[in-house]
Amino acid sequence: MSKLLDSIKKAGVFFVATADGDEPHVRPFGAVEEIDGKIYLVTGNKKAVFRQLIANPKIEFAGIYEDGSWIRVSGRVRRTDDIKLKEKYLELRPTLQKIYKADDGIFEVFELVEPVGYIYSGTNVTKIEG
Repeated sequence: MSKLLDSIKKAGVFFVATADGDEPHVRPFGAVEEIDGKIYLVTGNKKAVFRQLIANPKIEFAGIYEDGSWIRVSGRVRRTDDIKLKEKYLELRPTLQKIYKADDGIFEVFELVEPVGYIYSGTNVTKIEG
C-alpha cells in the first residue's frame, strides 16, 4: 500500500470538497482503495458529488487523526468505466455491494490523478510522497 493511501486510510472518514459553480460543497467519504498502484474513490452517479466531479475534476479532501494532526490531499479525478476495476473495488469493499453492483449503471469509480498530500501537526507540515 502506498504511503499516501495508508495516510488517508489512517484518518478513517475524510471530507471531500468539490464545487458546484461558485458554491463549495463538503461531504464525508470513507471508501478509498489502491488498485494496480493507483488510488480510487467511488460514488453513485445519482449524487450531486458525481455531477460536480464531472463538471470540475479538481478535488481536495481532509481527514483528522486521533492525535489531532490532519491530512490534506489535493489533485484531480478521472472517471473510469472499467468493469473489471469496478468488480475489484467491490471485492475490496464488500459493504458497498449492499448498494452497488459493478454493472448497475450507477456505481462510479474515479482515479485520483497527481495527488499531493500533506500531514499537519501544530506548526509542522510533512509532504507525503507516494
